[in-house]
Parts: sequence; structure tokens; C-alpha cells
Amino acid sequence: MNRFFVPPDAIVQGQVHFPREAAHQIARVLRLHSGDRVAVLDGRGTLYHVVLEHVGRDEALGRVVGQEVATGEPNIVVTLYAALIKGERFEWILQKGTELGVSRFVPMVTERTVIRDLPSSCRQERWARIVQEAAEQCGRARVPEVIAPVSFVAACAQAAATEASLIAWEGEHRRSLADVWGHRRPRTLALMVGPEGGFTADEAEQAWAWGIMPFSLGPRVLRAETAAIVAVTLAMQQAKELVPPDVRGRRSSIALPEEKTETSSRNPERLQHTIKAFIRRGEEYYVAECLEIAVVTQGKTLDETVVNLQEAVALHLEDEDLSELGLTANPILLVTMELEPEAYAA
Repeated sequence: MNRFFVPPDAIVQGQVHFPREAAHQIARVLRLHSGDRVAVLDGRGTLYHVVLEHVGRDEALGRVVGQEVATGEPNIVVTLYAALIKGERFEWILQKGTELGVSRFVPMVTERTVIRDLPSSCRQERWARIVQEAAEQCGRARVPEVIAPVSFVAACAQAAATEASLIAWEGEHRRSLADVWGHRRPRTLALMVGPEGGFTADEAEQAWAWGIMPFSLGPRVLRAETAAIVAVTLAMQQAKELVPPDVRGRRSSIALPEEKTETSSRNPERLQHTIKAFIRRGEEYYVAECLEIAVVTQGKTLDETVVNLQEAVALHLEDEDLSELGLTANPILLVTMELEPEAYAA
């Protein structure tokens, strides 16, 4: 279904008045007609199901037939401070960063930035269109913000105010993003990526003075646009934002391997399994009743299942419980697992 972002005030009393640009796309690009359904997002977290009632050359009107909470936004707010680079390459960063979940883009002017003339208002309007189209295409609930370019010093001051702030620097030879991420679970993150040639040593020192941690993107030389997207991808991986939606968003039904048994006589059987996992922290061990799974085995019994303990704890234990143990979801290691099935009639 085609998706369109509209201003909140375009939705009035169950009617959607599409902006001229969206109406043009509906009529002339997509060639939709009255009666077709589209999805409309207000940029505030609501998705509306809309039936088109009138489609003209440059105007369109729709009727709301349902609404729901819009999904697609990451649980972490990532601001990407990307040094300005030439032409379409920076636009590529905006597009792909939006697809990966970046919430805010801040263009920077650094010592090695080739572009010295700041983008015009027309260029910034083009950037806004690029992120909106990317947000519509990839299923975001909100359109990322693209602010006016800032100096490197201003960027450092802004980045330092977030819960976690990191800078990709080729002069860092020991620590990866995962290393500097550590056991933290930040709600806001600032990522800084330089231009072709990277940041200077002086800039890296300035960032360090602001408390912004440097990390390496590996032994190979990456183009500036590649480095930006790799950094965002690694950050989203650390934040568990690249896992399947069911695992990320709610308790999922886990498909368990099944095997035939000679002793099984009931069909179907319903088994209730409680998985006890031993959590290791240093030399101390804790037991967590972390997951309960009910499965219909259709005459088969459970042989063995492997459950990712980090995901199980993150989904089934509250953060407060982990804090009492001095743990977070990140450093937990699975040592062993025991299954205690109790069969009962369906």
C-alpha cells in the first residue's frame, strides 16, 4: 500500500486533504483513482487507512476508514553528524540513513570538508524531500529531521549532550564500535563521521575533550558515505534494532524443533516448558526464570531447543530486575539451559 506523510492539519474530521506534491504523485505518478486505498501518516505516530474520494490533476481528497499506531521507529534516537561531501553522495547518506532508522541528520563543516559554500535553502528543501520519500518507502512512522549545517565545534557541543556520543576515526586502532559501546543501553546516540580523508588529529582530540569516544571502522579505507552507513548499521546492531520485528517488539511465538517419540500417545499434547538459564557475571552465577513457552506438539515431544538468552532476558525480565543483579542484557552469557516439561491434556 502506498504511504504518504501529510501535515497533521491536513486531516480534519475524517477527511484528508493531500498537499499539492502528494496529490501530484497520486494522480500523475502512481495514477491512483477514486476508491483506491492508501496509508497516511501524520508524522506524530498515527497511521490512517484512507480511501481516495476525489483525484484531480493536482488535488486529491480521501476519507479516513481506520487508524492505528504507526510502527517502524527504532527505540533509540540516533543523530548522525555527517561531514558535508559533494552532491549525490551526501544525499545517499540521507536516504540510506533514513532507511536504517536515523532520527536526525546534522551536516558538518570540518577541516577537510571540500564544500565551503553552505547549501542553499533550495538544497535543504531537496534534502527534506529525500528523507520524506525514504521514510515513506521504508515504513517509518516519522520523517527524520535534517537541520542546517554546523561547524565541527558546534557539532561536538551538541553531540556531547546525548547519552552516548561516538566518533569514527581512522587513527583509532584498538577499539571497535562494540568495544566503546560496552554494556550501555542508551536511549539517545550521536554518531560523528568525517569527510574524505577523515577527521584530523586535532579534531579527534577536540572530540575526546568533549567526551566523545573514538572507534575504528576496520583496517580498510572507506569512502565517506560508506563509513556513515557502516557506522549507523553497527550502532543499530548494538541497539538490537536489526532483529526480526516479532523478537524486537513483543514476546514472539518461538518455533520449537519437534521429533517423533514412541511413548507419546496423546494427540495433540500440550507441553509447558520453563527454561532455566544460568547467567554468569564474573565468577558469580544467577538463575533466571526467563521464558515460558506453550507449544502444541501434535503427538511429538520436544527434543531440544536453543534460545538466545540475551533476547529472552530483554523480553521477559524488567530492566529493574537486571539492575538488582548488577547486569544488563548486553553482557549476559548463556552457560547452560535445562528444560522441565510438564505434559497435560489439551
